[in-house]
Amino acid sequence: MKVPVPLTTDISGRQTRLYARLRLLLAATALLGAAALYRNTASLRASRALQNASLQALQEITGREPYNRRAFYLLGLREQQLGDNDHASAALERAATLDTDDEAVWLAWAEQQSGAPHPAEAAHILTSFLTLHPDSAQVHLALARLYQRAQSYRKACTEAEAAARLQPRLAEPWKLIAIAADAVQDQPKAEAALRQALACAPRDAANAFELGRFLMRHDRFQEAAGHFRTAAELIPDQPIILLALGQALLKTAVTTPEIEAARAVLEQSAKLRPGHPETCLALCQSYLPQQRWREALAALEPLNKGPIDGLENQMQVAYQRTQMYGRLGSTAAAARERALHDRLLRLQETKAKCFDRIQQQPADPAPRLDLARLCARCGDYDEADAVYRKLLEYVPDSQSARQELSALETAHAAAARSFSSASEVAPAVLIEDGDRLIAQKRYSEAKAAYLQVLGRDRKSARACQGVGLALAGEGDVENAFAYLQQALTLDTHLPLAERALAGLYLQAGFPNEAKRRLLQELQDAPGDAAGWHDLGLVYRAAGSDANKAEETFGRAVALAPDNPVYLLEYADALAEQEFLDFEEPYRTGR
Repeated sequence: MKVPVPLTTDISGRQTRLYARLRLLLAATALLGAAALYRNTASLRASRALQNASLQALQEITGREPYNRRAFYLLGLREQQLGDNDHASAALERAATLDTDDEAVWLAWAEQQSGAPHPAEAAHILTSFLTLHPDSAQVHLALARLYQRAQSYRKACTEAEAAARLQPRLAEPWKLIAIAADAVQDQPKAEAALRQALACAPRDAANAFELGRFLMRHDRFQEAAGHFRTAAELIPDQPIILLALGQALLKTAVTTPEIEAARAVLEQSAKLRPGHPETCLALCQSYLPQQRWREALAALEPLNKGPIDGLENQMQVAYQRTQMYGRLGSTAAAARERALHDRLLRLQETKAKCFDRIQQQPADPAPRLDLARLCARCGDYDEADAVYRKLLEYVPDSQSARQELSALETAHAAAARSFSSASEVAPAVLIEDGDRLIAQKRYSEAKAAYLQVLGRDRKSARACQGVGLALAGEGDVENAFAYLQQALTLDTHLPLAERALAGLYLQAGFPNEAKRRLLQELQDAPGDAAGWHDLGLVYRAAGSDANKAEETFGRAVALAPDNPVYLLEYADALAEQEFLDFEEPYRTGR
């Protein structure tokens, strides 16, 4: 006899079966969605794989795929980083030929050609692109920079104006217009452009500072002081801004309180940058209106500790000391300083003769080489740097000039023209400034700051790390390796150096060494989201452990949940892993 099933039990069984089917349907939908996401992001993942590919991998890809524009582009960048300029140029040219509309590719190709001996070729590349795309503001801007470096100021102004018309809210074109206009003595145009740059970026202290310097050169001291004060409010405790502000205030000071206020600003600059010639001279001059000769002479004493940079500074110091010793009745000391001033004056006359010879024989490299060496000997390092570079445009094969320029940059770091560029700033301040410049990708200036520290302390691990990071940012991989290794030799617990070395090893095609470095870095800094993200890139590049890639990207997101790059990488890893899990039974036959 068949036992009847209770109605409630029958309904419960149907609900259970229905829920089971629904769960299966939802699971299948999720897996299909993951598979669709995986397929739809294939191009994005391929692009990222190319971005992280080694040099050898890129060479193999371009060999197999002669029309892969992005692979040629990345190969050119990688070869440029490794110093292989000929192959870099060929790869970038191929990428540009394959895509005549890609602005980034053409800009990279022109930049690769912009250094001596190829500035004319770079200009040709940029003008060719503008023939097809006349509304490219960035290419007009790159061409303006190129013409400015070549001192073709009228052409630079024309291109900068074109960029400004296309992107009027961008500050850089206006600054280039100002430089070019000032060089050709069009002062109203230069001032208007500087004011426009400041209007475009009022929170950029450099814009206020440059306008102040322009006004100082044209004896508008009170207006200049206002802009220097604005710059000082935006970036406090920057010695070069405080020096300029103190000098401007001193120019208009009449009463004792006004003189004292100017001197207080100068003293603040001197504390941040002790022994800087211009600061010491300005402090010396602040005592002259009150006839405080001994204090004026004492303000120059910090310059006794070493050589004074710049022939003009040396002459000014000798002149002021001659005057002070004379006022104080020290006849012998005054005669000694006067004789020094006369020798320096003769050196200045020799420099003038070199300039005359260059004007008379512009194609002869000898006068330029003499001038560059004289400038270096006199401590005019920036001027020597510029003359050497100009010489190399005329004679690109001059090994002596190239070696001397390299030695000059290494020994003196060209005294980077940043707010923090000072040869006697405290090492901790220089390292802090360098770190800030690295974050802003101003690698050349950052390198100069760190090199100043190494000039005084060759065993500064933080400075070695900083130089290595700056060199890596500039693409000088070989020297970056050397400095980063030295930093870790001096201090084995430098997470940034470890992470940077890992990145260089990954670029060079050594993922295992990159992984080892990152694992070491994360032992020292387990809360470093960037380190976990980079480790995820290593696992993904190796292609052998998707689970570990997903896990490490997840750690990065947990530590920095608002970082869109980390989120995207994590989502990509999740989608890839879900697709692999979905595909597993079909691949294994289960």
